[in-house]
Amino acid sequence: MKRGKEVKSLGRGLILIVLMLALSLILVHAQQAQAASIKVSCGEDLSGPISGSVRHQFKALDHYIRMINEQGGIDGTKIEFMWTDTQYKVPLDLEFYKRARDQGSVLHFMVGTASGLALAPMASDDKLPIINQAGDHTFLTPKRTMVSSNCPFAYQSSASLKWFLDNWKEKRPPRFAIFGWDNPAIKGPASLLEPWVKKTLTRSDGMKYEWAGKVYVSLRAPDYSTYLLRLKDLKPDMVIIGMDAVDSGSVARDAKRLGLANAFQWIWMTGQNFGVDTLKIAGNEAVEGWMGPSPFESIMADTPGCVKMREVLQKYEGKVYADPNYPLGWVTGVIGVAALKRATKQVGVFELDPQAVLRELLSIKGLDTGGVSAPATLSENKYFALDAIKMWRLKDGKTVMATEWLKVPRFLPEF
Repeated sequence: MKRGKEVKSLGRGLILIVLMLALSLILVHAQQAQAASIKVSCGEDLSGPISGSVRHQFKALDHYIRMINEQGGIDGTKIEFMWTDTQYKVPLDLEFYKRARDQGSVLHFMVGTASGLALAPMASDDKLPIINQAGDHTFLTPKRTMVSSNCPFAYQSSASLKWFLDNWKEKRPPRFAIFGWDNPAIKGPASLLEPWVKKTLTRSDGMKYEWAGKVYVSLRAPDYSTYLLRLKDLKPDMVIIGMDAVDSGSVARDAKRLGLANAFQWIWMTGQNFGVDTLKIAGNEAVEGWMGPSPFESIMADTPGCVKMREVLQKYEGKVYADPNYPLGWVTGVIGVAALKRATKQVGVFELDPQAVLRELLSIKGLDTGGVSAPATLSENKYFALDAIKMWRLKDGKTVMATEWLKVPRFLPEF
């Protein structure tokens, strides 16, 4: 009898243990159902002064994350993409970053120099990685947590300047000028280019540039004629133009009216400054022959990544268009998702935190982007992902490749 009671007691104990295990499994499952998303955030200018270029970058990043989620996410976990329009205003960027951080974002995306400078020390304290799509070098301070998915504008322009000098046919040295916005995104790279051109850049036969000067202009000026006449007085042969697609179109329109459309070789500081809005505002003839460097392949190329971009554009937008900003957003997605995948593999989705993502982000080496760009590499001593460009020329309203990949000259000692 006593033994029977012991058996019954043991049985009840086993049942209780089984029930507790089942309950714990149910609770874990419920927790997984609630927590099984990887939160990332993005604050970009979608309606402000540089939205003409940035909105295409944002579309590509959004499309890439949607594509990854439709493929099952990362190890079965979907990416939750939190975003807002920051209107190119630093306070809005800061406010959204703080909100996203507090809501559990493990990776933040953005674009902008001024906001990058404001966010970099804060993100460093938070140990939260940020991928900034801007190409200025000033926010890329080693030992912080902000990197760029781009190639620095100063390096893109330096490659253009070297290429132009190497292909200059006249016996006299070419004259070089800078024409661009009066803001840190342009003046920062320009401040590096001027001394480098004056002191360092030399062709194999000893020829160097003559420095013509620089003209800084207002953002969204109603008319650029006065600025263009000042530029004409400098008598340049080649001009690096630093402004976005919208203002580039306005400058080209006014230059054509003044007879300056082809008075010198216009070369964008970065190819991302050209866009579909340039042609809409200026027309094909006004920008015929303009050139620009770009770390990105044309959407219309036959590389695997470019083919995929066209498929995704057709699927989500119902059309394919060749804006040069779209590949930048795409490559940003490739880099960000690669870091998320690697971090998840290392620590698991429930232990995923910003520090794990940062470690993997700074260990990316030779990442294949499907031919949308040269392979991407980041490290604790290299905070920009790309270091090769192609030169492009506008011909009949289309971008035509002028060179194969060119390695950019690197003259910033800290990078």
